[in-house]
Amino acid sequence: MSDDNLIHLEVSRSWWTGKSTTACGLTIPDAEGVWTWFTDRKWCRVCEAADKARR
Repeated sequence: MSDDNLIHLEVSRSWWTGKSTTACGLTIPDAEGVWTWFTDRKWCRVCEAADKARR
């Protein structure tokens, strides 16, 4: 995850560099997987809306 300690929705990942791009446009060099129902982290508002829209 990025240093902001929010949950972001990954929309793409580079096969060559491992960098992740999120729904809100952040590029994260080393993404960390998070089980959203086991954490107290808050969602990024844009990524949360994108997650709800794809369901």
